[in-house]
Amino acid sequence: MRTRVHYLIYTIVLLTLLTACNTEVLDTDVPIVFAPVTREVTETSRAGGNGLEQNFVVCGYKRVAQGQQYVMPRYGVAYSGGTYSYVTGSQPLVYWDDSASEYRFWGYAGNGIESTEDGATLTIPVSLQKELSPSLPLFSELKLITQIDYKTVELEFLHPVSEVAVMFYSEEPLADGEELRVTDIAIAPKENSQTGKVSKIWNTGLVTVNYPLGGATRETVSVLQSNPTSVSDNLSFNDLTLTKDAGDKIGKAVYASVPDANSNHYYPLPMGDKNPEFLLTMKLDGEDRTATIPEQYMRWQANHSYNYIFKISGVSRNVELHDVKIEPWHYGGSQDEVWNNWWK
Repeated sequence: MRTRVHYLIYTIVLLTLLTACNTEVLDTDVPIVFAPVTREVTETSRAGGNGLEQNFVVCGYKRVAQGQQYVMPRYGVAYSGGTYSYVTGSQPLVYWDDSASEYRFWGYAGNGIESTEDGATLTIPVSLQKELSPSLPLFSELKLITQIDYKTVELEFLHPVSEVAVMFYSEEPLADGEELRVTDIAIAPKENSQTGKVSKIWNTGLVTVNYPLGGATRETVSVLQSNPTSVSDNLSFNDLTLTKDAGDKIGKAVYASVPDANSNHYYPLPMGDKNPEFLLTMKLDGEDRTATIPEQYMRWQANHSYNYIFKISGVSRNVELHDVKIEPWHYGGSQDEVWNNWWK
């Protein structure tokens, strides 16, 4: 399994404001200031930061001797002309409190998100798409601060959907001019009678995010099918051709693209914690082929991409699942280890 970098981070910067050079500033005079930054990182390179350039919402709690206090009750942070501000008549400037034993921050951005008054529960409607929408709502991981040092606090915002792709390669090297034609590609849940397992692809879902106000240090994320009648029989992909230069070894495995999606090869879709085994169906040079994807590798999680790599064997030309790359969209580094057939 290879962990790759592939998602957006919005950085909440807590700036220490100095009145002049070498001027001592009392801790109680340090306000919480926001400066969101987006970073897009691919498997091979890191891009620089860019401004979010949109509004977002932040919730903030502090724990003091009197108990937990809601110091940023769903503060709206407004973007205008390159700057971000939350100070309004009903949203006063918030300062760090040295007596607090911890702070908890989280946030969300985009339309369609519903939040409880305490900000601890978010509900986000999501749907199957052919391309990841730039207006897709985002939610952040919980950021717990137990030692106030006034340094940058990063809120990492996550996509409330999974991404799924399929790849193919030939086990045997292909000669100049030799081609393998892969057509009619689709993956779908296997026919099954397991209680609680789905038999179709969910087209819609309702993601719920719960942030703990104490104790636990991570949010929990779950999904429910919000419209049982909105389903698809399968996820289909465009035809492709393997050649000597594209697909004749695992390092050259070829993505199957999503139909009508500008060459995109990922399906963004609701999570699949109730998925059974899936079946790949396809034709190889006109002949039917199938391969099974085990259930334990179909548990799609929010903000993760799943690449299912299929190998076309030598003489028999059979097709089998060779590897699964589960890659969180996470900025901060990647691991190079790959374990082929790691479920066996």
